[in-house]
Amino acid sequence: MGFFDRFRKKKTHMNIEKAAQEILATAIYNVEEFLDSNLPDITERLHLNLGDFNNDYLRTELCFACVWTAVKVLSLGGDSSDLTDAIEEQFIGIIHGEERDNSTIALVYRFDRYTEAWDDDSKENQSIFCLNILSFMFNAGVIDANLKEFLGGVPILNLFILRTMSNVLTIRKQIKITD
Repeated sequence: MGFFDRFRKKKTHMNIEKAAQEILATAIYNVEEFLDSNLPDITERLHLNLGDFNNDYLRTELCFACVWTAVKVLSLGGDSSDLTDAIEEQFIGIIHGEERDNSTIALVYRFDRYTEAWDDDSKENQSIFCLNILSFMFNAGVIDANLKEFLGGVPILNLFILRTMSNVLTIRKQIKITD
């Protein structure tokens, strides 16, 4: 049975914590595939050497973006802040030790930047949002003179973000949150 198969037939009843766990798992489900398949193409387009970057750091940055995307698409769909807060708590909960405090601060900072960069009117073209993600992944969050080079990675990342949104919405439609 595939990951999504358990949700296909009828709504699955679960409490808010379990729903948050399932939605978070869905949001970050394709991160490894993206890193393996698309990251080499992005770094080539950006004229960067992939070997110069820590893969764990890139994975974490991409997960931040996926969590924000899940929270955003659910809030646009009218889900309560209880669910979106639970997703954020689940994500922070998987980080251990000293990194938890740093990750919480980083998550809040990125959420603010991503919220500012998101364009509700653009629908599927989230170029500025994607530029911000790439800037965190490859340029310490700075969008500077390298902006033109970063544009080369936007279409690939934009498709990944859209796929993440679609997956989150698909799974959410199949979940009935119970007390």
